[in-house]
Amino acid sequence: ATVADGVIDVTPTRFGVTALGDFTVALPSEPGLATVALWLEDEAGTLRSRNYVNIEVRDQAYPAVMKSDSGWTVRFAPGNFADCSWPNPFAAPDKSKFSAGGSGWVEYTVPLPDGFDGAAVNNLRFRFEAGARAGGRKIDWPQRTYGLNYPQTEPGQETPSDVVVTINGVDVGTIHLPDDPADARGVLSHHRQIDPGSYGFLQDLTVDGDTLKQILRHASSLQIRFTVPSGENANGFALFGETLGGYPVGPTLLFS
Repeated sequence: ATVADGVIDVTPTRFGVTALGDFTVALPSEPGLATVALWLEDEAGTLRSRNYVNIEVRDQAYPAVMKSDSGWTVRFAPGNFADCSWPNPFAAPDKSKFSAGGSGWVEYTVPLPDGFDGAAVNNLRFRFEAGARAGGRKIDWPQRTYGLNYPQTEPGQETPSDVVVTINGVDVGTIHLPDDPADARGVLSHHRQIDPGSYGFLQDLTVDGDTLKQILRHASSLQIRFTVPSGENANGFALFGETLGGYPVGPTLLFS
């Protein structure tokens, strides 16, 4: 969505620089990730140059639990896992990312809020950003890596993973993660210099009907497990929080 746009008239100077002065850009009123895009057109409307800058709009973290007229929103941090089969997983210092390579599983215990009535819930929407985790295995020349650099995406060298998602032991879907991508789109990871440039793919699972009733029956918490089965598409798993990756959203459960 476009928050604001406008046009600035420019009179170019041959072999010189034309100052545009200061200008004000309206940012979204809600937390998120905005892009300020600028491009230069000539009098015929032909594009001559363009550039952009990403701006993170936030004042504080989203609350872990929110109640609204439509239901409940519950969030959890990727680094706050309860159990894990991977022997040496990575968790960011602020718990904003979890990742591990190869096959395995990670499980989260998410308490349901006080006053939550599972019998009154008809729909569960689970949103999260996730990718594979190949890390250094993507590097053709490991001796040429430097500092915090994270291996960037190379076309034709994708490292996909299939991930089975269960909640309270009930299978709610299998997602395909095409790669462990890293480039300019992982702007939040660039901002915080944690696996710079890495990001995932936005996932949106919906659970309803008898499956949802089975999950919530007598439940006071949710055991959410992500499993990468052994096989061809077993290139690890990465789960991103709201301050890392390419989307300013952490794992979020929406009950309505």
